[in-house]
Amino acid sequence: MYTIPETLRIRPVKMEDAEAVVELKNQNAILLTGQADESLDDLLSAWEDPDIDVENNLRVVENAQGEIIGFVDFYPQEPPVIMWIDIYVRRDYEDSGIGEALAEWAEGRARDTVELAPPEARVALRAYTYREDERYYQPLLESMHFQQIRHSYRMKIDLDAPPQTPIFPEGFTVRNAVRDQDERQIRHTVRESFRDHFGFIERPFEEDFQQWMHFWQKYDPNIWWLAFWGDDLAGVCLCEPKFAEDETIGWVATLGVKREYRKQGLGRALLLTAFNEMYRQGKKSVGLGVDASSLTGAVALYQNAGMHVWQRFDLYEKELRSGVDMTTHSIA
Repeated sequence: MYTIPETLRIRPVKMEDAEAVVELKNQNAILLTGQADESLDDLLSAWEDPDIDVENNLRVVENAQGEIIGFVDFYPQEPPVIMWIDIYVRRDYEDSGIGEALAEWAEGRARDTVELAPPEARVALRAYTYREDERYYQPLLESMHFQQIRHSYRMKIDLDAPPQTPIFPEGFTVRNAVRDQDERQIRHTVRESFRDHFGFIERPFEEDFQQWMHFWQKYDPNIWWLAFWGDDLAGVCLCEPKFAEDETIGWVATLGVKREYRKQGLGRALLLTAFNEMYRQGKKSVGLGVDASSLTGAVALYQNAGMHVWQRFDLYEKELRSGVDMTTHSIA
């Protein structure tokens, strides 16, 4: 059992901690990558998600002055066959033992949650790290017997010249989303396309849809594009107008094409449509996140559209219970 100095205190998160937690997370991101990657609006939206148990699954560490110098987020997916932790410690407190104490607390929460998973299922705890965090967070996870299993990228295109012109395959029609009309069909298509994504976990549609809508209450339909084959929504490109608080970067939050419509250039055409609109709006670049070993070959698609790797993240995992893996690992 890890102990921390008596002058420090671990306690449950309160909503009024949000601004300090964002500052802590962004301090860490800027030190490692030079780029803040959290916004107050996004954090509050996450904490207000009805599926997030803020009182029991989030902790902060305070020093004697009341400053928040550590934070841990424990998040079990539904069903909880994969659970996530995310730990931040202010750099001048990295030798205080609070990172180890927070990791131990989060693993304890995870082990208490294992029994809620289907009895035959394999259960694992996962964490992402910045590629640059070889000095602190990666060794911390490795000391807790996590193993690196995969990588992901943030990719970006710099819009210093007009992007390539999108060419849609014959027979498809494209339009922007219509609020209060298209959301359910969009979510169905996203689920279908992401069944071929590493780590996908099936869950009841209505639960999934309600959580998804919580995060997309304020979306801009003018930067959501839908591609139809007749009445069937074949693919989507759902964008946000900024990355964290950086309004010079447009963000592709979701790009997905159903399996039966792939290999025709539809995903590329949707992506280029987004690039052209962001260029028209004066954005300096557009980014997105992707599994570095994408099962659908997404990295090559993005490179072909003019994107390059911007940041890399390493995925760590610790198995908590052996069993049947209920997540996607390959395309059947």
